Amino acid sequence: MKKINLRRLQYCSLLLFVFFHFCTVFGDSGGTFILLNGTSCAGKSTLAAKLVEEFPGDFVIVKKTSYVKEKKVQLIQNITGKTPYDYHDMNVWWHSLSISRELEQMIEKEAFQVTMEKIKRKLKYGKNVIFDVTVKDLESFDPPDECNVLTVLVYAPLSVIAEREQQRAIKLPRDTLTRQRSKKAILGAFSALYSPVKDDAEDFIGIVHRKDIFDRYDVPEKELVYLPFKKAVWNTLKKFNLLSKEQVKIAPTQKHDLFIDSSKLTPEESANLVAQRLKVPFAKPTDTVSRVF
Repeated sequence: MKKINLRRLQYCSLLLFVFFHFCTVFGDSGGTFILLNGTSCAGKSTLAAKLVEEFPGDFVIVKKTSYVKEKKVQLIQNITGKTPYDYHDMNVWWHSLSISRELEQMIEKEAFQVTMEKIKRKLKYGKNVIFDVTVKDLESFDPPDECNVLTVLVYAPLSVIAEREQQRAIKLPRDTLTRQRSKKAILGAFSALYSPVKDDAEDFIGIVHRKDIFDRYDVPEKELVYLPFKKAVWNTLKKFNLLSKEQVKIAPTQKHDLFIDSSKLTPEESANLVAQRLKVPFAKPTDTVSRVF
């Protein structure tokens, strides 16, 4: 029997390791760039957290908010010499200083670029990267070269979003100005993501009710502290033809690879749908039908 050369065996094993590592880093086995799109309180962060929890090692979350927060805090410190003690305090300082819109946009753009570089590095090493995007992010979005992209639209009716926003405000108390700014942002994002469709349309994803907007989002004049908020309410009614109708069917304005209604699916079911789509091992079979718009 021929004697095995242990040194040669070790050398061959090392070569195999380097080869497979090279394939993982530079080959077709790179990770997928998962874009979670939707309004605030639609359920994107919950879905992202559940993916990481249910499939440890397969998914990683990348956010740009930490970078934006760091830059804003630095600017507040430079101007006032004081440091905000939490996120809410930072926003109060930020709005009170009347920072120019141009500077704020510059910080957002810089944060997006830094985040994209971080995403590219993680994709290179085979991670499925979850990125919670905004409508503004999508406008400047340029996916990394030769990477797999999965766009997921996380939807919830306006009434459900309003309830979640209310619960969030209870857990993390905010002043009236901040809340009205938040609601304005929700209405703006919802109007950008969805459009009204004909009453006989079959490919609709939900229904917007005029009553929900008035009951959940409108405020009496005496409670109004952020004037653009009132305009946002009326712009939403106008966008969805609800000045003359009680309700209207809606559909996404952009095509997505996967649609998830977080008001009908549990976080576990939603995470499993994404994992199944990516053929992640141990994803549980589900009878839930996903749709592409």
